[in-house]
Amino acid sequence: MTTFFDIDAANAALTEVAPLLANLSDQRRELIRLRDRTIATHQAAGVGPSEPIEAIDADEARLLRLRMQGVIDQMSAAVAHIDTLGITLRDIERGLIDFPALASGRQIWLCWQLGDGPVTFWHDLETGFGSRRPLIELLCTALNRRLHRRLHRRLPGASSRRTASPRRIGRYRARSARPRSIPAWKPTTEATTSSPTSSWSPPGWALWTCLSEPSSRA
Repeated sequence: MTTFFDIDAANAALTEVAPLLANLSDQRRELIRLRDRTIATHQAAGVGPSEPIEAIDADEARLLRLRMQGVIDQMSAAVAHIDTLGITLRDIERGLIDFPALASGRQIWLCWQLGDGPVTFWHDLETGFGSRRPLIELLCTALNRRLHRRLHRRLPGASSRRTASPRRIGRYRARSARPRSIPAWKPTTEATTSSPTSSWSPPGWALWTCLSEPSSRA
């Protein structure tokens, strides 16, 4: 099962992986040095590299063989340990590794090599070290998409699961179809029997009396 790293987990793993990568790089150089010494020893004895090792000095040959085997065993153990952490080792010489990660549901690689600081680069699964890009670009893209979705939900008329649910639409239509009664003014008995000059009069009474009764000045 693939273990996916976020930025914090990848940076935390570097505290353990970075020393292993540095040792692997040194051990690789040591292995190359021992190989070159073995070849030089064969050439000094006048024997080709493919000739049996017994054809040269037995003690020196045995010592070189044991040292090379010890370096190979140490490198194999370090590579196996890095693999158990879920990290992919790409290049021992440069100390290049990839952390599997997810970005918006898409699998990517978080890229790091010896000499880098924190994890700041990434690339797609199909590409390699030459196509790695700054991680800040990926974070800005994800942030812009998230802000766009939030703004779209707050726009008037924007569809969402809550506003577009059939139950809410049905309740809204039911409330809209109900007849709304507007309370009308009904004069009381006191209001109908009282004179226009009483202390209380319905709205518009003074205007109505002016239009319906002749003026006393005429």
